[in-house]
Amino acid sequence: MQYVYLHGFASGNNAQKANFFKEKLAGLGINLIIPDLNEDDFANLTMTRQINSVKKLIDPNSPVILFGSSMGGLLALLLAEELNNVSRIILFAPALEMVKRWTGRKDDMGQWKQAGSKMVYHYGYKKDMPLNYSFIEDLATYEDEIFTKKIPTLIFHGTQDTAVPHIVSVTYAKGKDYVHYHEVESDHSLEDQLDYMWQVIQEFIK
Repeated sequence: MQYVYLHGFASGNNAQKANFFKEKLAGLGINLIIPDLNEDDFANLTMTRQINSVKKLIDPNSPVILFGSSMGGLLALLLAEELNNVSRIILFAPALEMVKRWTGRKDDMGQWKQAGSKMVYHYGYKKDMPLNYSFIEDLATYEDEIFTKKIPTLIFHGTQDTAVPHIVSVTYAKGKDYVHYHEVESDHSLEDQLDYMWQVIQEFIK
C-alpha cells in the first residue's frame, strides 16, 4: 500500500498538515510520500504538470491512498479518475468547483491574460511569486464536477473557510454513500482540527 499527500495551491511539501500526518503515519510504520508539486518552477505550474508528476511516483501495481489538501484535493480526484489502483481518498477542504470559481472572475482573468503572469503570495516560500496565465488555460481544460469512480472518500471541510466554501463539499457528498463528509468549525487550513481528523482517518484507513 502506498500513501501520497498532495499539498495545496501556493503551498509546499513542508506544510503543517502534511508533516503532522507524516509523523502520525510513521508511528504506524507507514511512509507518507509528500511530493513538492512546485518542482522549483511555480511560475509554470499547471494541473496537467502536477498530474503527470504524481503519476510517475505511483506504482501502478500497488494500491494507493491519496491525501489531498485544497487544490491537492481536486488533484487527487482527477488522478483517481485516471488511475485504477486508488483505494481510498482523504480530502481536506478540497478545491471543488475550482475551474468555475477561477475562470468566472472575468475582469481578473482578462488582466492576467493580458499581462501574461500575475504575482501570487506563496505560503511555502513566504513571498510573492509570479504565476503564468498558462495555469488558467490548462485548468480550464478540466471538468471538476463530474467524477465517475466510486472510491471510499473522506472529506473534512471547515464552516469558516473563506478560500473554498464548504458548500462545495456538501454538494459533492450529497447522495454518495461512499463519501463520508465531516463538517468542522474551522478555517481553510483546518490546522486546529488535526487531532480530530487523525482519529477519524485512523479508522478510515484500517
